[in-house]
Amino acid sequence: MCGRTACALEPDEIKNKCVYYNKDGTKKTPNWKLDEYKYKPGHNVAPQSFCPILINSNHLKDAIEEDERVLTSMRWGLVPTWMSTEGRKMSFNMNNARSDTMLEKRTYKVPLLKGQRCVVLAEGFYEWKTNKEGKKQPYFIYMPKEESKGSEEKSKISEEESKGATDENSTENKCREDENSPRPLLAMAGIFEKAFVDDEDLYSFTVITVDSHETFSWLHHRQPAILESDAEINAWLDYKNVSLEEAVKLIKPKSCLEWHPVAKYVSNSRNQGLQCRDVITEEEVKQMSVQKLSSSAANMRKWLTSSASPKQSDGATQKQKSKRSNNNIERWFSKKPKK
Repeated sequence: MCGRTACALEPDEIKNKCVYYNKDGTKKTPNWKLDEYKYKPGHNVAPQSFCPILINSNHLKDAIEEDERVLTSMRWGLVPTWMSTEGRKMSFNMNNARSDTMLEKRTYKVPLLKGQRCVVLAEGFYEWKTNKEGKKQPYFIYMPKEESKGSEEKSKISEEESKGATDENSTENKCREDENSPRPLLAMAGIFEKAFVDDEDLYSFTVITVDSHETFSWLHHRQPAILESDAEINAWLDYKNVSLEEAVKLIKPKSCLEWHPVAKYVSNSRNQGLQCRDVITEEEVKQMSVQKLSSSAANMRKWLTSSASPKQSDGATQKQKSKRSNNNIERWFSKKPKK
């Protein structure tokens, strides 16, 4: 599942992070072509926000170059063209598309058959781990640093790390974010649609999700469909030369992610500070949990000590209601029928 992301980069920074090589081997930088002004950088991005999206230039009528990547800003929460005006208000329920049913549901199948595949860009996303007590601890998930991707072996989590990843306590040592090191954008496979809403064209999208890789499943049972390499991004976007049947083979669990725990400050989507993604230690996570339990225990104690009088009050109230009810019944039966 993917219900909250982070992308605090300015439009030009995103553009520079999306440099690629086209089919001719020429180094290219995608340009913003659609609704750039609607994108607002943020550390806590929720559905209904406008996010940076990569698409094939062939989807735009005014495209100067064919089969090139272009940057657009689209609203998170796919709005089908066939949906009624009232129904479009429910688009937030379409922020994710399950890979196992996306070819069966009309909402996603129709745009996929039209080749409307996109790449959703973000610096990372958030997920909440539910512990044994039912409490939720948020984590920030992102791609490894650039220097750690020099080879396929380095880009994957080692077998030993994978085993350790099943233990929450291992994340503190394994996954620490260093802002001074370059980190690539997270590229998630998505589906987009164009609908006419409020007298203008609305471009919206959904993020495709898959069952989580075993290295990530301890945190959540689903994850976004990650496009790990430039070749995968190109194949997903190139709808003219790569069939849908071939493209969906790219949609599978990946082990390329890293993560760290963050403060529960991020749980409120109105909070937009950098502390949304700041690293906190596992010790801090435990302390927060203990404080929460202590607070709950205090509230329970307060409730127990004050529960006696409300019960008496409730009992008296119930007697009054019963008495009124009996009086009403007596009056009803005592009424003489009208002649």
